[in-house]
Amino acid sequence: MEALEYAYAKINLTLRVLPTRDDGFHEVETIMAPIDLYDVIRVRKSDSFKIEGVDIPNNIMERVAKIFFEKYHLAGNVLISIEKNIPVAAGLAGGSSDAAATLRALNKFYSLNLKLKELEEICNMVGSDVSYCLYQRLAYCTGRGERVSLANLEYKPISLLLIKPNFSLSTALVYKNYRCEKREYDRAEIYRALANNDISLLNRNIFNDLTKPSLELEPSLLEMVEFIKSLGFKAFQSGSGPSYFVLNPSEELISKLKLKYKDYFIKKTVLF
Repeated sequence: MEALEYAYAKINLTLRVLPTRDDGFHEVETIMAPIDLYDVIRVRKSDSFKIEGVDIPNNIMERVAKIFFEKYHLAGNVLISIEKNIPVAAGLAGGSSDAAATLRALNKFYSLNLKLKELEEICNMVGSDVSYCLYQRLAYCTGRGERVSLANLEYKPISLLLIKPNFSLSTALVYKNYRCEKREYDRAEIYRALANNDISLLNRNIFNDLTKPSLELEPSLLEMVEFIKSLGFKAFQSGSGPSYFVLNPSEELISKLKLKYKDYFIKKTVLF
């Protein structure tokens, strides 16, 4: 028997960062959407608990699995394996999505038939985006990102180019360098743009408050953004970076980026 789950990456269509809370975390308001780039999680029976495909001790998949076993009084004799495709430390919630997929796969493997809402408690013990990644749907998230409001909205998939530079940014350092600014926005415009497949309206309303501190920490990102702009497109940061995305990219743009940034992860995919 095997339980299989796909762990999709996400992008932020909006990310507003509010002042620091008493616990040291920032409040955020964000609209997140999944993209068609995923890791594959498999759970199989084993003589003991094992994880294959990840070399990080006490990684997030291991942590959620152990909490799951303890909470539901299970021996946990399983092998959890991962086929990794999402770049790490990229602002795409790859680790969070792997953790959420691990929980869904364990739920399926043990035939517990738990609702996703019941798994949120475990998610919130290990990371801010993990609850969102349980659902893998368009959603508006608040708090640290753990309060999830799913958007009841139908829209067509949108072609998207993902660019992950050959370096990472420290999320903690990006937040440390962030300075709060007042911003007025209407998230209904994002939903309207998606519902009407209005890419122009979507481009005008996507924003990320962490873009400025990220660009200040890594000027080469600004050079890349300006290069994309010179070709007639807008590039937007996902999460704390350094990944960027472009909506409805042309083949010319893709070719020129691959030529200029040969060692970057550049992939055409879709927002869905």
